[in-house]
Amino acid sequence: MGLDELKATTVLLGRLNPLIFSPEWLEGNNVIGPEESRQARENGIEVMAPNITSIALGSMKLIVEEGRFLLSVSDEPLVRAKDFPVGCFRLLSHTPVHAVGINLNGTLRGEDRNKWDRFGDMLAPKGPWIDFITNKDGERIGGLKTIVMETQKTVGNKKGHMRCSISSDSGGLEATVQMNNHFDIGTQSAPSNGAEAYKLIEEVWDDVIEFSQDMFSRVKELADAA
Repeated sequence: MGLDELKATTVLLGRLNPLIFSPEWLEGNNVIGPEESRQARENGIEVMAPNITSIALGSMKLIVEEGRFLLSVSDEPLVRAKDFPVGCFRLLSHTPVHAVGINLNGTLRGEDRNKWDRFGDMLAPKGPWIDFITNKDGERIGGLKTIVMETQKTVGNKKGHMRCSISSDSGGLEATVQMNNHFDIGTQSAPSNGAEAYKLIEEVWDDVIEFSQDMFSRVKELADAA
């Protein structure tokens, strides 16, 4: 089976001003280059309002709401999902931030229905559900749609929780594999700040991406062995 279309996303939760994140501000502070800024101004701005900014920056997508900053990167180098928010929050060091997420997504594709069903059965044995997923003739008419596993993990000196999810929204041989790596640096009522957020991203990035890629390899190995 193939596991491709990797996408990295970095999320910060806090109290934000979406209008700050204009192409001019990003270029003026060396977060993006002049050509990226020009393309964003001409074709990339989807919305800029007090409650939300959404800008397409080539293979990157920036969405900033009053409570959430999200930067996604859909092709290599995925490290841009680290460099971009680090560049922003170095400048916004006093902005209230209470959580950071570093996520990796991929698409798992199968080629054989029986093998695909065996893979789902490895992840979630169907014994307790057999009457639910088969018809009166014993024909299989259902199966696993989503599974989520969670673990607690310390990366560097930062405690976080990691979730690996596999979900299929169609009847085809395709599923989204996602690693969500979440770190709290305060609470909504008592947040930390942008400085702590960008330092955390710098500290944990390499280990988090390596851990996520290892989990992706484990999922693919299980799928191949089914």
